[in-house]
Amino acid sequence: MVIGVHAMLEQISLLLPGWFILAVAGGLGQLVRSIQGVYKAVQNNEPIKISKIFWSFCFALFTGAGVGFLYPDPRAAFLAGYAATDFVEGLVKGVSIGKSNTVSQPK
Repeated sequence: MVIGVHAMLEQISLLLPGWFILAVAGGLGQLVRSIQGVYKAVQNNEPIKISKIFWSFCFALFTGAGVGFLYPDPRAAFLAGYAATDFVEGLVKGVSIGKSNTVSQPK
């Protein structure tokens, strides 16, 4: 008997609180992204930053649970976990680049 993913999530949701399921879905989204990042780092002979993976996973857990309050669907939480960390990382890089390229005003 083959059980669909949606039916399996419904079975699990009977045992665990909804926010937990959504947080895990967000974490899984980030896990997929992290696997891609590790693969790219290995291909380019770059160091793998475990602390970055850990903190991005923690952020994705909170993002998945947070999105769940607005739209309680594990698929949305998964996508939020996948995309939100990338979005925030891009913002941080943009802000740090903007600060380094600013010209100080003469006094």
